[in-house]
Amino acid sequence: TPNDNNSVQIDFNQMIEIAVRDYTDASVEALNAGKILREITRKLDQVFEIWGSIFTDRKILYKDKKIKAQVNGEYTFYDIEHLSDGERVALYILLKLILSTSSPTIVIDEPETFLNPSILNQLFDECEKIKKDSNFIYFSHDLEFVTTRKDNSIFWIKEYTHPNNWIILPTEPNNIPEELIVKVVGSKKEKILFVESENNKDAQLY
Repeated sequence: TPNDNNSVQIDFNQMIEIAVRDYTDASVEALNAGKILREITRKLDQVFEIWGSIFTDRKILYKDKKIKAQVNGEYTFYDIEHLSDGERVALYILLKLILSTSSPTIVIDEPETFLNPSILNQLFDECEKIKKDSNFIYFSHDLEFVTTRKDNSIFWIKEYTHPNNWIILPTEPNNIPEELIVKVVGSKKEKILFVESENNKDAQLY
């Protein structure tokens, strides 16, 4: 798995190239075999279908030899570079899984990054369907997401001391230790308000 932003971007671009090439090759093969394109399913078609089930306000499609995005009800198209961070993450994950060969184990590090909870759960429900014969291992700080995984086992990485000393404890999904909840979520003894605004006007108001 790529371990820095630059290598992730390079890998994402490669996934796009592979998906488009596969889409084109499969189309040509179908036409040469006398098939109607709407009767075949290409890997990129799978991506489009799953995307549409998750992101209901916009779609992605193949146009002008590229993957484009379009807001539902509008007639203009835009490049996927202009998708939000969360949308790009979702697209990258779908491409990665659908284009990859079978693997007994798939490791996902911090799946909650850039994704809101509703999208997060839907996305990885679909990912687990795509690779139903694989075991998914999630490293996450999102307790709600962790407990939504079906037939799961939860392990708490309680302590780590360099270079290779770990304390890892099995945890029941319905009985997560209070110490773990406090460490991940916080004690909630202090109320914190996050304010996002221009020129600090909201901060002055609050």
